[in-house]
Amino acid sequence: MSTRRKFLFLVVLVIGSLFLAEGGYRLVLLLSGKGYDASGTAAEIEDVARSLSGPAWMPAEVEGRARGRVLHPFHGYEVRGIFDEASAEALQDAEEGVLRVMVVGGSVARALVATSSASVLRAAEEASSPGGRRLRLINLAHAGFKQPQQVMVVAHLLGRGARPDLVLNIDGVNEVALGLTNHHRGADPSYPALNQWAPLARRRGVIDEEPTLVVAARALEESAQGMASLSARLRLSWSAVLGRAVLSRMTRIRSEWVALSDRYEELLADTRDSELTGREVPGRKQDGVLEAIVREWIESSVSLQALCASRGILYLHVLQPTLHDEGSKPLTPDEKLHGEARESWIEGVREGYPRLRAAGPGLVERGVDFRDLSLIFRDVTEPVYVDSCHLDVHGNEIFGREVGRAVAEVLHGLRD
Repeated sequence: MSTRRKFLFLVVLVIGSLFLAEGGYRLVLLLSGKGYDASGTAAEIEDVARSLSGPAWMPAEVEGRARGRVLHPFHGYEVRGIFDEASAEALQDAEEGVLRVMVVGGSVARALVATSSASVLRAAEEASSPGGRRLRLINLAHAGFKQPQQVMVVAHLLGRGARPDLVLNIDGVNEVALGLTNHHRGADPSYPALNQWAPLARRRGVIDEEPTLVVAARALEESAQGMASLSARLRLSWSAVLGRAVLSRMTRIRSEWVALSDRYEELLADTRDSELTGREVPGRKQDGVLEAIVREWIESSVSLQALCASRGILYLHVLQPTLHDEGSKPLTPDEKLHGEARESWIEGVREGYPRLRAAGPGLVERGVDFRDLSLIFRDVTEPVYVDSCHLDVHGNEIFGREVGRAVAEVLHGLRD
């Protein structure tokens, strides 16, 4: 065989192997009930990359305020520009034939809308058929947000004239996990997450070890941004093998970034600056802290209900599922491996989630349309979590369908 023929044979062999690998992997996913969603994977890659754009704790002295998170006068902080487009959409005049759903919550809610909005809309429209009107999701959820930040976002926009048909609040994990972490760091549990907002408000110089952490975080950010850019340019998400590989690497980068963030949070708490941490009661027992966190979660939801009802807006409160909620899902080895989290996060979820569930009936009695979706993965044996709380595309599809059905039930009120 000539050299040319050998080369052509090798090329054909490589291409054929790639097609076999791609087809085989897609078949495995299909048989497992997951399938592969190229657009959903691309959206998830983009969302992970954006979440690492300008780490929350990049100090102004090092990072500058042109990137990353900035202080906000009403809800603590925001990623620069993240609310601009969504807020403008929320403030538009009502459009005939369109029902607008304003979504608030943390990063799980944001990722749900970013990656699986089609599932939510499809399930809602199939179940409700709201007079032939289309649904539009307006994504105002934000990484790290916890009550009362959702109240502040909604109150601010309603005060500016926004009139959605429905406000959808998806929360739970940040309230108990980040609230208890604040307490462990000596900060007020009701304050925004310490590592998210305090660095922006801090007026002092650089603290020890900060430059090292900043350099390491910048390297992770650049790696994530480069990988996301390459994936978008070469359309790697069109391939199930390559798309999942990129997403897996992006998820590991995010976990490394979270570890750096945790270390920075420890340094920040050691400064004992009450302007940043609030005045947490020294020696307060954990049970009392969790009781206060759950009470604020309840009252914040009741406040959202009142804000909406006074303007004829529907309100739906969903308790999200999360990995460390014991008994909520049979965890796979990969989920256990990638679901590692700080002790305070795990304790907050394990001790806080039963309290949140128990508070649900009381919310309903007070007029809140509350849906507990924390146990929707109880019988799901395949992996759906990519870390301690975020879902993969398949997990978001399942969650999206359940949220969509809940939205449909609420929307029946518009027709009755």
